[in-house]
Amino acid sequence: MSQPVIALIGLLTGLISGLVSFLGLWAISAFMARTFDRETQPKVPWPVLIISLILKLPILFFGWQLNMSLGHPGPVAFGLGIMLVYSLAVVRVTLKPKSD
Repeated sequence: MSQPVIALIGLLTGLISGLVSFLGLWAISAFMARTFDRETQPKVPWPVLIISLILKLPILFFGWQLNMSLGHPGPVAFGLGIMLVYSLAVVRVTLKPKSD
């Protein structure tokens, strides 16, 4: 396979793994918020959050193993895909207008 194709596969698996990982992190924060305020409801349905929390580490592991087997640009693009998801989440939180 050519390097651009490997990089594209790495980026796509990184984006998918990062999204599932971020939803798992969101699930943890939603559970913690729920302990303090019972009326707090997450914007994403609970089953999606719970499934993503359970699948977070296996998807990251299998995505990493897949990209390690592909060769050089795969792991780098995989890491960049994950960083892109978390960077977009930070940008969204930073630019979101305050609703106080």
